[in-house]
Amino acid sequence: ASIARRLTLSRQLARAADGYGGRWVWGRPAGDPHIIPLLEDALAAIGDDDSAERVKLLGRLACAHRSDKDREIGANLSAQAIAIARRIGDPGTLAYALDAHYGANFWYDNADERLDLTDQEMVAARESGSKERIVHALAGRLGALLELGRMHDAEATLDDLARLADEIRQPAQQWIASGTRTMLALLRGEFDLAEGLMHEELHLMFRSTREPALVLRLDRLEVG
Repeated sequence: ASIARRLTLSRQLARAADGYGGRWVWGRPAGDPHIIPLLEDALAAIGDDDSAERVKLLGRLACAHRSDKDREIGANLSAQAIAIARRIGDPGTLAYALDAHYGANFWYDNADERLDLTDQEMVAARESGSKERIVHALAGRLGALLELGRMHDAEATLDDLARLADEIRQPAQQWIASGTRTMLALLRGEFDLAEGLMHEELHLMFRSTREPALVLRLDRLEVG
C-alpha cells in the first residue's frame, strides 16, 4: 500500500486495501486503525467509475463500519456496492456485493431479511459458476436459519456447505462447516463430540486465518 501510494498506482492500492482486511468481506477492524483509512484512500484513488474493484472496496468498508452505532453508514455503502455490481452485470461481483450487504447488515433483529438476501446471493453465485461464492451464500443462509430456530433446514444447509467446501478443498470454507458442527454439538450437549470437532476446527482455522484461531483457542482455554 505504501509503494502504491508513493507511485500513485490506484489499482495496486485498491488490491492492497482489499487484501489487508483479510479473507472475509464481513470482517471488522477489531481495533486495527489502518483498515478503514486504507479502504477510504483506495476508493478515492480509483475514482467514481463503476468497477469490480470499487464494489469490493465499498463492500469491505461497509462491513468495517458494522460496529458503528449508526447502522445506515454500512447499509448505504453496501447498497452502493450492489447498485454498481448490477450495472456491471457480472454475477460474481454481484454475489460478492450481496455477501457484503449481508455482513454490513448483520443484526439480530433482521434474520428473515437476511435469509431472503441469501436467495438473491445464491442465484448470482450459481450464475457466476464460483463454488466458493456458493459456499458463502450457503453460510449466510445457515446463519439466518440457526437464528430463526429452523434446525432441520439449517442442518440440511450445513450438509450442502460441508460437501461443497470439501470439494473445493479450501480450509477457510471447511472451517465454517467444522465450526458450525462444533456449535451444534455443544448446543445438543454432545461434549465429547464437540471436543473432537474443536481440534479439527482449530487446525482448519490455523491453515486459513491465524488470528481468529488463536483468539478462539485462548477463549476456550480460559473457559476450561
